[in-house]
Amino acid sequence: MTIFRDKEKKEPKVEFSYPQSEALAEMIVKAWTDEKFRAQLLDRKNAKEILAERGFFLQNPVVITDEDYYNDYVMQNKNEVVFVLPQRPGDSKGKSLLDTAKLLMAITPNGI
Repeated sequence: MTIFRDKEKKEPKVEFSYPQSEALAEMIVKAWTDEKFRAQLLDRKNAKEILAERGFFLQNPVVITDEDYYNDYVMQNKNEVVFVLPQRPGDSKGKSLLDTAKLLMAITPNGI
């Protein structure tokens, strides 16, 4: 977890990585390979249920794209838990994306 101050807003900003969850890595891969699921996951009203199905019970989870994050996403509610869906890697040449998702979770401090 990294805590730092947003220089412009003078507010603390926390970045956290949860690298060891098979369920989250599988969810990332599904979002990369299933456009319908990706749209559901990125829809605020679905994130809580989708995460709960995988054993994560949060009051107000929100899933955003990495593009949203880098465009300075602003939380709409102070109790949001924001997950950033990593961008799908380039051509995987038919190989499993699961290990790639796990790696991105481990090295991306602002990712899911």
